[in-house]
Amino acid sequence: MAVGFALPRLQERYSALTANLILAGLVMIWHLRYIFSGDLPLFALIGTLTATILFGWLYNNTQGSVLLVFLFHAADGVLKPSYTGIDSTHYFWLTLAVWCVMALTVVICYGPPLVRRSATQTRIAPVGEPLTAK
Repeated sequence: MAVGFALPRLQERYSALTANLILAGLVMIWHLRYIFSGDLPLFALIGTLTATILFGWLYNNTQGSVLLVFLFHAADGVLKPSYTGIDSTHYFWLTLAVWCVMALTVVICYGPPLVRRSATQTRIAPVGEPLTAK
């Protein structure tokens, strides 16, 4: 899995978010074969981008657990109803929207490191004292 091999190496040089965006580009190239074969629509590449960010966030917040990332990836395919026609397209767009909201939430809440700040990294100002940047 690319997350377990490439992501740690990319994160040695770049922030976690940048490393995940680079990895997402590679994963999107890998998924092009499904688009060319007609198995996925072109807009699925947006889902690939957001999923890669979420996989990287999960990897970084589970001390590098490739197993949990793999299970998260596998779970995406479990709950796909057998819709046909326009219902299938609507379902795909809805799923894509959920993935985008989740990835955006992770980026906003965790920032480029994509990891939770520890209590020692967070400064809380005493009551009545303004919080100033260090």
